[in-house]
Amino acid sequence: MYFYKVYGMNVASDLPFPQLVVSEDTNSYDAIIEEAELSDEIQSVWPGKKYEFGQTYSWLSNTTCQMQVYEGKRMTYALTGNGHPDWLQSYLLGYGMGLLAMQRGMLPIHCSAVSDERGGVLIAGVSGAGKSTTTTAFLKEGYALLADDMAWVDGKRVYPAFPYQKLCRDVVEREGYNLDELIYIDEEKDKFLARYRGEFNTEAQPIKGFILLHLTQEERVVTREFTGLERFPVYMENNFFRSFMTKEQKYAPYMGQIGLEMASKVPLLAIGRPVGKDTAEEVVRTAVEWAKGL
Repeated sequence: MYFYKVYGMNVASDLPFPQLVVSEDTNSYDAIIEEAELSDEIQSVWPGKKYEFGQTYSWLSNTTCQMQVYEGKRMTYALTGNGHPDWLQSYLLGYGMGLLAMQRGMLPIHCSAVSDERGGVLIAGVSGAGKSTTTTAFLKEGYALLADDMAWVDGKRVYPAFPYQKLCRDVVEREGYNLDELIYIDEEKDKFLARYRGEFNTEAQPIKGFILLHLTQEERVVTREFTGLERFPVYMENNFFRSFMTKEQKYAPYMGQIGLEMASKVPLLAIGRPVGKDTAEEVVRTAVEWAKGL
């Protein structure tokens, strides 16, 4: 077995994950990842039904693999007929960890996260809004990486993922990465997986702010600070599984409570980036200056 530190847990796994932080504790674990046979029950309803969410049992199946999560403590996996082994890790660390989070009473937020000595800043946004560029700018300002694609939150704290970033080609070229040392991960979006160059802290950090990047038809960059309960739907809509879940599921009590706690305490700045205009520097400057004032 392999042992890792991820999202505040000690995780045992029969599958190696080179991108995770190795744990020194090999005597106990909070959750385990292990291979299991394909479920006849799931196979009988797939692909008509592709997933099911539950606080004690969840499953998700696609053309790569089938995964099942039990009581926030056990994740099983099996490659499906045409499944590619190289993609398995990404699904387990993405969808699998997201399912695990919800069963453990956490909200998996689709975002990157950075931190300084005062706490963590979550950065969410649609594709093309500048999340990778903004995250990289924060790292240059002395912030440390907590997560790149998904962070776990409990309402007060953010739990770190692993020391890798998914970077667009323009960011990779601008920051001087050697393409031969990176993993090409997404032909459709042209992204690379790059190891974080700084020191990675696996301890949870208090959440001090949330930045939402979005695209607009305005002529200039626009900003708006959300307050109180108007923050609530923003936090809930950025659930890692937002596209999978119905409205009722999105606001289920075991997740909604976390959203309400964040809405009452975590400042939120929305930054709108004009479509088709080169405003990356202004977006970054706005985001970093706002975070400094928190």
